[in-house]
Amino acid sequence: MARSWLALALAWLVGCSPGASGRKPAPTPARGAASAVTANAEPLARERTTEKDTDEETDADEERTPPLLSESELERYFAEIERAKDVTTAAFAADQRPIPGFRGVVRNGKSFPGKPFATVRAYTMNHFVGARCDRAVLDDGRLAPCLNLPGAELDGEALEPLLRAIQMRSPTLSVLMGVPTATHAFVFFDDKGVPVAELLIYGIYRWSLSAFGAEHDQVPEAARPLLREVCEKSGVGMCFGSSFGDAELGAFVWSEWNRRRVERADLGYRLKPTKLPIPATTNMTRLTERDKRLLCLWAAQHSTSALTTNWSGRVPIDDDSALEPLPERQAHWQRRLRWDECVQRFPSCNLALADLLPCQDHAQRGDPLFADRAMRAQCEAVRHCLWGFETQSGPEPPEIKPGPWDY
Repeated sequence: MARSWLALALAWLVGCSPGASGRKPAPTPARGAASAVTANAEPLARERTTEKDTDEETDADEERTPPLLSESELERYFAEIERAKDVTTAAFAADQRPIPGFRGVVRNGKSFPGKPFATVRAYTMNHFVGARCDRAVLDDGRLAPCLNLPGAELDGEALEPLLRAIQMRSPTLSVLMGVPTATHAFVFFDDKGVPVAELLIYGIYRWSLSAFGAEHDQVPEAARPLLREVCEKSGVGMCFGSSFGDAELGAFVWSEWNRRRVERADLGYRLKPTKLPIPATTNMTRLTERDKRLLCLWAAQHSTSALTTNWSGRVPIDDDSALEPLPERQAHWQRRLRWDECVQRFPSCNLALADLLPCQDHAQRGDPLFADRAMRAQCEAVRHCLWGFETQSGPEPPEIKPGPWDY
């Protein structure tokens, strides 16, 4: 099942989630793989402050440990993350077409890339929009939905250290399990612009080279500064973290990002709300196909980690709930729609998007069933106009099978 960007610490973050910072996410009986709530692949940095001694004899002027970065430096990294989470650049929002006759990149070769190549492009991965991002090229030749376009073509000066880093790969290094979402991808193209290979960079010292199968190897220590050099020369951004040779920097940046940009939702955690990717004054009857794609990505990006693409039961029902108790073995069910489902089922109402935002936000916080009585009274008339969710009541629904964008 696709996991959301919100990979909050979630699994990939190996401790890089709001939960890791001391707050426990609200439990949810979601079925299937849990959704993540923050999209980074580095462990949260420990609090970089010196605790105040409450003893009266302690010097009242005891100072905190200086931060690793100044505010201006931190904002520069935040700007790079913001650029990587911009839904308008995600490949899913682009009108990509399958490549006729494409047979996939080499995944069972003895050398990398496994086929001749002419160019290499670097990309960041938009791991904030509800996908695993564990490959860069789909089986039909399209670029994976969470790659940020257009990427940047590597010139000779940037390509040389990348090839040197690849030569350092050692299959004797341990293959690590529980791989997080990728943060960067390097795609190799032939002289006709057809992808022939991919190299993915993960957090926590890991990378994956397509020609060697699905294994995620440890990045050799000597290769890490080379990868950082390539990343910086490409200009795609987010060139920090353990796989780029600076675990402390990556941990600090993601720790601060989580602390400032992630919030506790009614269930789980989510990104703090940001403005819509299209004008809020747009009437729903005038939305284009691209508008719907952008809105579906935005909804996934700002939904709680507790809403997965598989069904979860809303329990318990207390005295204040607007939901009626159900017979034994029945429940009120809710799920977040996959991207393709969201676009296909996008509602059409003669209302401006701005008219729906309070109710849409409430649903994204974890209550698309509107168990909250006050919000149900406020939103009942427009619930059918909200997008990105599905609800039903009764016996447990069948498990949702992976869709074309779940890979």
